[in-house]
Amino acid sequence: MTHEFKHIIQEAIQAKTNGLKSVLASVVDLDGSSYRRPGVRMLILENGDMIGAVSGGCVEKEVLLQAQSVFKTGISKMMTYDGRYRLGCAGILYVLLEEVTFETAFEDAFFNCLNDRNSFEVISKYEKAEGIFEGVGSEVKIGTASFFISKKSSEAMDDLTFRQNMPPCFKLMIIGAEHDAVQL
Repeated sequence: MTHEFKHIIQEAIQAKTNGLKSVLASVVDLDGSSYRRPGVRMLILENGDMIGAVSGGCVEKEVLLQAQSVFKTGISKMMTYDGRYRLGCAGILYVLLEEVTFETAFEDAFFNCLNDRNSFEVISKYEKAEGIFEGVGSEVKIGTASFFISKKSSEAMDDLTFRQNMPPCFKLMIIGAEHDAVQL
């Protein structure tokens, strides 16, 4: 998951550099079954490009459609996807959509955290319903610092919380020069 999140953050930074807005879609809850579990994310760019996936392909087009209102308003929202009556997706997904507006301080702290091989936490406040709710959004905790992914609205009392610990990225070291190591 950390590799996917790193790639999404890199693409969001590149989009910002290119003058494009981006929306982060995070699966924060699930009733039933799905191809992927809560904690998966995808990035939708203003030009329609998508990075990552939240499912096996049945949900992404709906996420792209729902993200359009977030591009227009900048207001985070919840969407649901009921796959119980469609082929392949047998559950209800709860997806948080939020415009990516993090600051340079987050970028520095995030890449330093990755380089130092430290873990971090992604915390998403959400509601288990479709619509716009006060207080929904995600923050990234790196050490004692917290950084919001989007513009944070006032806190709501009844928000549900999805917490995801993100361990350091795997690192593979190959020692030796025998024929099997050389091929790797």
